[in-house]
Amino acid sequence: NPINFLLICYIILIIVLISLGLIMNFKYLYFILLIIPIAHLILFQIKKLNINDPQTCLKIFKSNNILGLLIFINILIGKLY
Repeated sequence: NPINFLLICYIILIIVLISLGLIMNFKYLYFILLIIPIAHLILFQIKKLNINDPQTCLKIFKSNNILGLLIFINILIGKLY
């Protein structure tokens, strides 16, 4: 089941991002803003996934660029503040 596989991968990603914040001693703002990428993963990628529609799959795959940008900005904020 692709949704279960994605959920497992996303849980691992979330654990890694939280661990990164703890290891790098980021402030609470990093952890609060981490809600945005997590919401993107769950609300946009998991909920909208239709494995039978190639256009939807492509749109979700391309949204990984936005996810990467959100995580990058979150890490910058965590490091600067």
